[in-house]
Amino acid sequence: MAEPMKYETIFFIIGIAAGSILILPFFSALVFAAVFAFMLYWIHKRLTKYMSETMSAALLTFLAMAVVVIFLGFGAKLILDELATVYSYFIRLDFETLFAGREDLAVSFEALSGYAFTQLISYSSSFVSKLPGIALSFAVFVFSLFFFIRDGEKTFIWVERNLPIAEATKKGIFKDIRNYANAFINVWLVIGAVQALMATIGFYLFGLPYPIVAGIIVGLLSILPSVGPFALYLPVGVYYLNTDPVIGAGILIYGGIVGSVLDYVIRPYLAGKWSNAHPLVILLGVFGGLVFLGPAGFIIGPIILLIATTFLTEIGLRKAV
Repeated sequence: MAEPMKYETIFFIIGIAAGSILILPFFSALVFAAVFAFMLYWIHKRLTKYMSETMSAALLTFLAMAVVVIFLGFGAKLILDELATVYSYFIRLDFETLFAGREDLAVSFEALSGYAFTQLISYSSSFVSKLPGIALSFAVFVFSLFFFIRDGEKTFIWVERNLPIAEATKKGIFKDIRNYANAFINVWLVIGAVQALMATIGFYLFGLPYPIVAGIIVGLLSILPSVGPFALYLPVGVYYLNTDPVIGAGILIYGGIVGSVLDYVIRPYLAGKWSNAHPLVILLGVFGGLVFLGPAGFIIGPIILLIATTFLTEIGLRKAV
């Protein structure tokens, strides 16, 4: 029995590798569809008491798609408005007056600001050329979300039963995945809510307008992968550096400290604690995932490390026996 199992494992790994290459262009879309499906599944189970599974999955997919489109549209408008504000602020700056007596600094900062906005324009142009690919990824997200909601639990159970590895290792892996999935959803939402509260308090204390709106935006940005709350603190702080340097520097420091501590210290700690994993595994998984797998890596990275640690633990236990 050992030999057939060995070959099954080899073919399974080859199949996973081949499939991964094919789905790699849509990796992020599939991962976020799976996360959305996981979050919506409890609603789906309740809706199936009143309608078919297909109808329930279709309804939830439509609602999720509407929320994503509205949020992305609002976020794009907000970012463009902020960039326009920052741009208009910089083009009005007189660097020679600002750095009176230091011509070298004036020239350096003028060249630096010109380079930054040239790069921004270049990035915007390349983004437009990627729109067809983004539209295709969004279509994959929508269809995947529907099937993940409707068939996700059945697929998960099937994979768990048929995965060709040792039973003890299999149980450990799926236990870790379940624990981390629950911890991920809970921690990310909790930290997003705390970020929103802290941003509202910060904007209020520094006398900035619309503190509640700013809090909501920061909370949403905190939940997004590879974005974070500093995407709002930075343009606001830079804008106020000219009109009121104390407020500008204050909101930058406040946002940098609060946002970083909550996102990169407390979040991994809580995710590790709630999932019974070491916080360092979660932290390295998040950063390593972002570097090698892109935005979806902040979800998948910790899961890959958890699976690896489970394998190593099982190997160590077998050698000890």
